[in-house]
Amino acid sequence: MFDEFREMADESSIFEDEDNDLFETYSVEAGKPGTRFLGMTAGQRFFLSIMFFMIVLIIGLMALLVTGKIWI
Repeated sequence: MFDEFREMADESSIFEDEDNDLFETYSVEAGKPGTRFLGMTAGQRFFLSIMFFMIVLIIGLMALLVTGKIWI
């Protein structure tokens, strides 16, 4: 049983036959105008940063209310 596994391991790897051209075609050049970060446009990144800011602000205010540092 283990001899078959050893013979299979000695043969060519299944990963050697794959082409890595997929990674080369989607490379992003630094400094190229119009490139996207994480696949988002500038407007989408701005909206996401505003959303994160609002979430942090709300969680911070709730923490201050719970600890009694501020009162309504």
